[in-house]
Amino acid sequence: MGVQDGAIVYREWAPAAQAAALIGDFSKWEPVWMTRDEWGVWSVRLEDGEARSWGGAGVCACVW
Repeated sequence: MGVQDGAIVYREWAPAAQAAALIGDFSKWEPVWMTRDEWGVWSVRLEDGEARSWGGAGVCACVW
């Protein structure tokens, strides 16, 4: 997890996964789907408004 241009970027290496999502208080526990690159790294970018609501919230990365 890191900050890039004011947004929070989360990455998970899961080359065999079929899908991945980040869920938590910030999204009212609805999945925020991640995209996969050619090396099996899944990522999601939370823009400034979403990132601000993250502060200290419960977060879970789910991989299928």
